[in-house]
Amino acid sequence: MKKFNKDHRSGLSNLQSLYPNFDPVVSINSGQVFLWERHGTSWYGIHGGSVVRFTQEDGRFEFTAFPDDRSCDKKIFRLNDDIRTIFSEISRDPLIHRLIKAYPGLRLMRQEPHQCLFSFVCASNTNIPMIRRMLQALTRKFGRPVKVDGIEFFTFPSAADINTASIDELRACGLGYRAKAIKAAADAVTRGLARKHVGLYAYRRSALAHFAALPPSPLEEAEGLEQLRALHHGFRIRVVPVDGAASVAVDTPADLERVRKLMSPKTQEGRI
Repeated sequence: MKKFNKDHRSGLSNLQSLYPNFDPVVSINSGQVFLWERHGTSWYGIHGGSVVRFTQEDGRFEFTAFPDDRSCDKKIFRLNDDIRTIFSEISRDPLIHRLIKAYPGLRLMRQEPHQCLFSFVCASNTNIPMIRRMLQALTRKFGRPVKVDGIEFFTFPSAADINTASIDELRACGLGYRAKAIKAAADAVTRGLARKHVGLYAYRRSALAHFAALPPSPLEEAEGLEQLRALHHGFRIRVVPVDGAASVAVDTPADLERVRKLMSPKTQEGRI
């Protein structure tokens, strides 16, 4: 078991001078992540194989990662994003504008990919306390014990570690019917079968008209995925595997500019 003490710290990050309204407490308790807990005046969270701690002192937030990662705050809370430009763009929607005013400190968080994947599977048709209990049980059963400030934590297990478990062992973690999905996801990741999903959907006009007239299915409403309505009502969805370079996500104005450059005639001519 690795142990760390309070003297092992990465230094102060005066985040409020960068983003006056940034509030990591609101962000970690917004339902994006589930393995954070408070001890005394500090919050501790599991980020893959690391434990991250932050404490507010004199209006500043001090972040520390164990093992040491001096940029953990910027990675996890996406502090390199141009938040002012993003808020300016998305607040054109009246509802989003009201939400930004109500929760100005909320930030979109970046999770360790495998932890994000298994958290998503556990989140199927349940509530936040249950998701937290399932993930805590997985970390205690298959994670690695780490002590920080005298408190015992468990890192998030790798897909390979989870894949060694039987369905019964996973069910014992309170996963219920999700155990099979967790096992299948761990197996796919371990064997390199997991692929990036590009959500480009093509419908025949008649099929689209039929789909739009159908009532939402219970699973669609629980998961927020409209393709589950199609499957519920007997539609068949063909999934096409594609090899080659991965697509580029467009989540911020900076991403949009990068894609525009990639699609510019000059760039395309250089590829011919």
